[in-house]
Amino acid sequence: MISYFVPTVFVTRKGGTEAKNFSSEILCIPLPYLYTFLRFDPLTSDHDLFSMPKIKSHSGAKKRLRKTGSGKYALKRRGRNHLLLQKSKRQKHLNRTMIVSNTEYKSLQSLVPYL
Repeated sequence: MISYFVPTVFVTRKGGTEAKNFSSEILCIPLPYLYTFLRFDPLTSDHDLFSMPKIKSHSGAKKRLRKTGSGKYALKRRGRNHLLLQKSKRQKHLNRTMIVSNTEYKSLQSLVPYL
């Protein structure tokens, strides 16, 4: 009978540092089996097996939105940069920054989840 060494990877989950849960938090996975369903090298990369993928932020929304201290979104209003002489009195006196209404908050939160 030929026996050979199969390299194994010991993977730990984040959290669960208590001694009673420690044995259930360590997984022993044979390396050839890992390579069948992974697209990265677990020995050289710092990829976490159990983390969810990150959501991409909308690059246009990142440049135009900011979060206020109370957690609402604020943006600059259009039409206040130049040619103010020919604009109406209402347009000239509009506030420069605008607070986004609560109805649009959820859709903006999906555009910029990490803002």
